[in-house]
Amino acid sequence: QLIMHKDRPEELHVSSILHIDEDVDQPWPLHIKGHDGNLYKILTKPGQMILYESALCEHGRPEVMNGNFFRNAFIHYKLKNYELVK
Repeated sequence: QLIMHKDRPEELHVSSILHIDEDVDQPWPLHIKGHDGNLYKILTKPGQMILYESALCEHGRPEVMNGNFFRNAFIHYKLKNYELVK
């Protein structure tokens, strides 16, 4: 479980999540609040990647994972000369 949050813009701006492997009893979506204000539940399969503005878009996995494991690799980007526009 990961509570909904935004990443700190002084540390990082954009993130990607590579879904590596899973052994779950039911899907475990990433929730992302888009720039349009709508909440989206993103499901991925192993080998797929999500790229999102983690400093601007609230995100998390608020549901408890049901299963044995869920493997991801995270890559975080801090952009040069980045200006946060809300």
